[in-house]
Amino acid sequence: MPEKIELLFFIHGAPEKINDVPTFVKNILGTRATESVIRENVKRYKTIGGSPHARISRLQATQLEKYLAARGVNTYVHLVALHWNPRLKDVRKYIKDSIVVFVSTLLHTKAVLVPYEKELKDAEILYSIAAPFHRDERLIRYLAKRLKKQAKEDAFVIFTVHSLPGKFPGAEEYAEEAHRLARIVAHDAGVKNFHLAFQSAPPGASGWLRPSVKEVLNATLSRHRVKMHIVFMNLNFCTENAETLYDLDVAAKEEVENKGFAYSRIPQPNDDSEFIHIIGDFTLEHIRRHFQR
Repeated sequence: MPEKIELLFFIHGAPEKINDVPTFVKNILGTRATESVIRENVKRYKTIGGSPHARISRLQATQLEKYLAARGVNTYVHLVALHWNPRLKDVRKYIKDSIVVFVSTLLHTKAVLVPYEKELKDAEILYSIAAPFHRDERLIRYLAKRLKKQAKEDAFVIFTVHSLPGKFPGAEEYAEEAHRLARIVAHDAGVKNFHLAFQSAPPGASGWLRPSVKEVLNATLSRHRVKMHIVFMNLNFCTENAETLYDLDVAAKEEVENKGFAYSRIPQPNDDSEFIHIIGDFTLEHIRRHFQR
C-alpha cells in the first residue's frame, strides 16, 4: 500500500447561498428548469434557511481523514461535488491518475453511482469505488439503532428514498435494494408497522417510482382512527438537505399534523462520530483490498 492514499469523497452538492439556487437548479434540470420551478426551489431554500449539505459534508471529509490517520493510514481526502462546487474538473490537477472513491450516499446501486462514474471517466481518472455501502452490516446496525431509539411500539415508520423515473437504467434494482434495506432496518429495530415511499418526484411527473410520500400518508392515515405517531426515516442521504428539511420536515409534517397525527423524523447521520467511523472502516477495507490486487 502506498505511503499516502488519496481518497475522493464525492458528494451530491448543494449551494450554501440562496442567490446560487437558480444556477444550481439549472445545473441539474437543464431546459426543464422553468422560471416557476426555479421560484419554487428558491422558496424552499428560503423556508429552511439554506441547505447545510455542503457544510456538513466538509466536516465529514475532515473527520474521515483524521479517523483514517488514527487507524495508521496516511490519507488525503479530496471533497468534490457532482452538481455544485467544487467540481471534479476544478480539482483534477491536484488528483493522481488513480484514486479510491467514496460516494456520499447510503444507497449504492447502479442507478445512484452511474452519474458519479461518468464524471470520473470524463476526467480520465482510474478509480475504484468503495461500494455497496447499504449492504454493510455496521451501517445497517447503526441505522436500526437510531430508529429503535425514537420509534415506539405504536409508531408507523415511513422509510423514504428519492424517486427515479421507472425507465431510468437500474431503477428496478434501486427499488429492490431500497425495499430490502427498509425491511432489514425495520426488523433489526423491532418495527412492525412500516412502509417505503419514494419522495421528491417533480410535480406532475408520471412514470416515476411509487408510492409517493403523499400516497403512503393518505393510505396510512385513512386506515387509522386512533391517532398514532408517524416516524420518517430517509435511507438515501448522509447529510441533511432540502429534501429532508423541506420535503419531509415542512411538507410531509404539515400533512401529518393537519390530520391530527404526530410527526417526527430520524435525523440524517451528518457528522456523528460513529457514522464517520463506519465510513472509515468500510472505506479502509476497500483500500486494503484494492492495493492487494
